[in-house]
Amino acid sequence: MKLLVDLAGNISFALEHIESQEKVRYLAFYDSLTGLANRTLFLERLAQYLSAAGREQQQLALVVVNIERFKTINDTFGRQAGDALLKQVADRLQELARDPGRVARVGPDHFAVVILI
Repeated sequence: MKLLVDLAGNISFALEHIESQEKVRYLAFYDSLTGLANRTLFLERLAQYLSAAGREQQQLALVVVNIERFKTINDTFGRQAGDALLKQVADRLQELARDPGRVARVGPDHFAVVILI
């Protein structure tokens, strides 16, 4: 019985370790609030888009969106309201881009979108 308890403890520890590693990998490339790509992943993707556009003689545009007075919104209405605004902006940009891989949160109040022309 003791062996089974020890084995169950080891399995539980291993599963927690795997889960934490996956979370660290996720946070390395994605924004935890919006679920969008972060700056690191976006720059990798942008390089791929630029390379593909060059090969295919296609144009693309890079749009950077800055939420003006975001600090004032956070200070006046609270962090929860600021987070809700960020999520809403992220959702709307994803709808407009039609491809979530082209949208990223690249700063606290900055988003970037790649548009293929």
